[in-house]
Formats: sequence, structure tokens, C-alpha cells
Amino acid sequence: NGNILTEFPLINQFNMVITVVELEEEAFILDASSGNRSYRSPHPKVLFRLAFVVREDDTFGWLTTRPMDVANEKIGLNIILGDSNIVHLNMTGVAQAMYAEMYREEVDSLDKKAFWKDLLDEYNEVTVDTAEFTNLDAVDKDVRYNADLHLDSGTDVLKQNDLLYIDPFMFLKRERNPFVKETREFPIEFSFPYSRTVMVTITIPEGYEVDEIPESTQALLPERSGVYRFMAQQQLDKIVLVSSMELDAVFFYPEEYQTLKDFYQKIVDTQTAMVVLKKVEESTDQE
Repeated sequence: NGNILTEFPLINQFNMVITVVELEEEAFILDASSGNRSYRSPHPKVLFRLAFVVREDDTFGWLTTRPMDVANEKIGLNIILGDSNIVHLNMTGVAQAMYAEMYREEVDSLDKKAFWKDLLDEYNEVTVDTAEFTNLDAVDKDVRYNADLHLDSGTDVLKQNDLLYIDPFMFLKRERNPFVKETREFPIEFSFPYSRTVMVTITIPEGYEVDEIPESTQALLPERSGVYRFMAQQQLDKIVLVSSMELDAVFFYPEEYQTLKDFYQKIVDTQTAMVVLKKVEESTDQE
């Protein structure tokens, strides 16, 4: 029903009824529309709104609804390149709040491989070997997962002469900028703040060395309402790439559109950059 006029809180302005429990100086929003999330993370539709709270003693007041936990996901992807054309992948993750709810709603407890098979359907060269999830039934805990996959070298890992081209973030990358128009006339509103970190580790195969890796960089939104950090470096026989994004604000004005568009383009550019390895030239002994 649009923004609430706080001077005249007429009942037909409101969208829904929720329960608020006040304990000392804290207020908990209770929303029973889903059994897959904790009370610490109400549904996004009730967040960052003005709630008109009416108490048992007929006193009343305004409450800005916020989650107690920020949606957070940390993913680790290990890429092992063998002598054959098979690329082995191990993926681990920890999901909190809204991310945890998503897994609870979509993972089939009887066939945990099915989740990754459906998610990676467009990557038909990926095969799911094992998949495990924990805490799917414990809404007060983070959801954790571990999956082993493999794929044939091709699109994501391409051999060409003495060079090996690797798409490090594979199916975890943001391929396109969601903001494509030149200008924006209306505000941009996200459902909830979130934090997402993806760390990719590539084991350099024997006989190869690093030819090219993306440059480390970062991007900031105004007033630190969002930050993106990207780091890539070689550590002995491994290449480590870390992509980390934190979005703290959910509302952006039209005049902030270009900055937001550039911010997301930086994410696309770094996550789609290739890692290039080259064969080590064999040394020849001379008399």
C-alpha cells in the first residue's frame, strides 16, 4: 500500500499483521509464515518498514523492522586439474539467515544431490558425485554443505597449445550486470542486506606455471553502504582468488544509479576474468 503516512496511521495503509515481543529494551518480530527460518531473520517482506505497534495496555508507537542476523554465505571452491581432461571440484559452504532459509526450502532431504543437479542444469558438463547438508532441520543454526563434483575440461577449463585457460568462479560468478539501462527514474530497493564471500583455490598442475591472474581491486558505494573486494594471488603451487561483497543498505535513490551500476560492473569484470597457466619449458642440457 505504499509508504505509510505516520501522521495519520489509518488501518487501510498497512499490508499485514505481525507479532512483536518486547523484552526489556529489545523487540523481536515473530512471523510464522515459514518454518524454515529463525525468529532472528523475519521474512524480507516485513523488513525495513515502519510497523505501528499496539500494546496490551493500549499504548502504541512506531518500530523500524530490521533483522537480527544479516544474510551471510561463505563458499569455498577447490579446483584440482589432473593429467586427464577431468577437472575435480570440491565445494563447501556456510549459509546464515535468508541464505539458510533458501537451502531449507529447496534441498530435498532424501536426495541432496538433486539440488546441485537442478542448480547446475545449464552446466551440463558438471557431474555431482557427493552432496551433504547439515542443520537443515535446525533453524537456529547455520546450514552447512559439502559437495564433490567433476567436469570435462571445455568451457570453464580450456587447453590451447601450451596454455590452460581457467574460468575460476565457474557457476558461482555473476555473469551479467543487473543494471543495464543508461538512466533510472525510480529508486532501487533490495530485499535485505547481505554478505557473500567466494574463495576459489586452484591447484597448479605439475608442468605448468602462472602466466596471468586477475588484478586485486575493490569498489565502494557511497557512505560505505556497500563494499566489494577482490583479491588474487599465487601461494606456492596454488592460486587463491577471493570475491567478497557486502551490501549494508537496501534503498538507493535514482541519482545513485550510475554508481550502483558501476559497482556491479566491477563485480562482473573480476568474476569473469580468466586465469591463464602455461607449460613450463623443458630445459635441455648442453655439453
